[in-house]
Amino acid sequence: MNVIPDKPNRTVPKIVQPGSSEVLNATNFLSSLGGPKHAHQMPNQAYELPLTSSQEYGWRPKPLLPGSPMFQYRKTKCDVTDYAEAYAASMGGESPYMHTNPAKAAAAK
Repeated sequence: MNVIPDKPNRTVPKIVQPGSSEVLNATNFLSSLGGPKHAHQMPNQAYELPLTSSQEYGWRPKPLLPGSPMFQYRKTKCDVTDYAEAYAASMGGESPYMHTNPAKAAAAK
């Protein structure tokens, strides 16, 4: 059996766990340096203008102009969709293209 020695530059650092008082002191020191002042606000509420180009999209949540009814196309029914709904209703409310449950199909036989 061949034994491969450790690498000559391998070191094992000694990890010292900080105490709770040291963690508390470090947290207080970091918060005294200044944290995010507007962390609880949305970016468009905290700043007047977007800071990055990605923030420009959606910066103003309200539309600039009101919607025109000329460009609003509502969903309407036609004779084909009426036929499809009637066909699906005659099939027990299930579409013919729906995958059937194998347990339900076995129970129906």
